[in-house]
Amino acid sequence: MGNVLSRRTVVDAEITRLTRLRSQHAETQFRIRSEMRRSKEALPVIGQRIENIKLDIARRIDTRGDAFQIELDKQVVKDRGIAGELLNRIAKRVAGSTNSYIVGAFAGFEILARPAVLQPTDIVLKGHNYYTAHVSETALGTIRSLEHAAQNLEERLAYHQRELTDTEKKSGELEAKIGQVFEHESKLESLGKRQKELEEALDITKNQASNSLAAEETELQAEKETETNRNENTNINYQIGDATQPPGDGSKIIVHVCNDLGGWGKGFVVALSGRWDEPEKHYRAWHQGKEAQPFALGQVQFVQVDDTTWVANLIGQHGMAVRHGVPPVRYDAIRDGLRVVATRAKELGASVHMPRIGCGLAGGKWDEVERIIREELTAPGVAVTVYDLPQRQAIEGTSQKP
Repeated sequence: MGNVLSRRTVVDAEITRLTRLRSQHAETQFRIRSEMRRSKEALPVIGQRIENIKLDIARRIDTRGDAFQIELDKQVVKDRGIAGELLNRIAKRVAGSTNSYIVGAFAGFEILARPAVLQPTDIVLKGHNYYTAHVSETALGTIRSLEHAAQNLEERLAYHQRELTDTEKKSGELEAKIGQVFEHESKLESLGKRQKELEEALDITKNQASNSLAAEETELQAEKETETNRNENTNINYQIGDATQPPGDGSKIIVHVCNDLGGWGKGFVVALSGRWDEPEKHYRAWHQGKEAQPFALGQVQFVQVDDTTWVANLIGQHGMAVRHGVPPVRYDAIRDGLRVVATRAKELGASVHMPRIGCGLAGGKWDEVERIIREELTAPGVAVTVYDLPQRQAIEGTSQKP
C-alpha cells in the first residue's frame, strides 16, 4: 500500500504541475491574441501615417540655405536669428495656456504653438501629420529644430515603412501561434486516468505493487528532471553590484526604463550619466524630435558607449507620477521593448544587464516584470543579469528632471 500511495503522490504532484502549465499556456494564448489585435489595429494607423508623410513631402517648400523664410504673426521673416527670437517670444507668451495657436507658416505647413502643463511649449508643423520641434534656450537652436522637423520627412517615411513591415511580420507570427494546443494535454489526460487506477488499487489491495506503476514513476521523475533542466535555461542571474559595470568579456546591453516626457535626472540614469554622457545626450535629442524613430512607449534607443557595450533607453513609463492610483509603469511597453532588446542581443551575441527595471520610481511590481523578462529574454536564450545595490538599495531606470 505504501508503494501505491507513493506513486499516487508522484502522479498527483505531476498533475498539479501540468495543470499549472496549462493555465500558463492559456494565459500566453490570451496575451498572443491581445498582441495580435493591437498589431492588426496598428497596421492601418501606420499605413495612413505613411501616406500622410508622402503627401506632406509633396507639399513641402524648400527653405534650406538662402531660400529660408517663415511667416510669423503675419510678417515674413528671412533672418533665422530673428525668426528664432520671435518663436521663443511666442512660446513664452502662450505658456500656461490650455489651447494651441496657429502662429504662422513654414515650408508649406502651418505652425502651431502648443503649450504643455509643467513642460516647455512645443512648436508644431501641421500638415497631414504633425511634426514637433522644440523651443531651445537660443533662437538659432529653436530654428534648427524647426528646420529639422521639416527636412527629415524622408527619414520618418523610411522608419514607418520599416515599422509597417515589422508589424506585418509580427502579426503573421502571432497569428500562427494562436490556437496552439497545450503540448502536455494528452499526458495530463493519461495521468488523470492513472490517478483513477491508483485510487481503485488502493481500494482493492493494500499490498500489491505494480511494476508498470513503478516504471511510470521512473518516467515521470525523468520528465520532471528534464523540465527542471529546461527551466534552469530560463533562469535570471541575480547579483549584488553596479549594472553600469557588468563584469566579463563579450558584448553587453545595459537596459533601463525611461519615461515618455523626456525627463532624465533621478534613479538609475544618475549612475548612467556618471559613467557616460552619450545615453542622456541621445535620449534628449530623441525626445526633441531629432531622430526619425518615434519617441513613444515601447520604443528602444540603442546607444553604443564603448566597443562592446550598448545602453538601451527603453520607454516603459508613462509620465512621472501616480495618477488615480495607477503608477506610471507600463508593462506592455516594457514587454514590447524587451522583445526588441532580445532581437538586438541575438544579433550582437550580447548578454543583457539591468537594475530591477520598472520597480523604482515607475512603481511596478517585480514579479510581473520578472515574468516578462523570462518570457521575452531568457526563454529565447538571452543571458540576463539583474543587479541589486548593497543592502538591496535597487535603483530603477526612470527619469524625472526635465
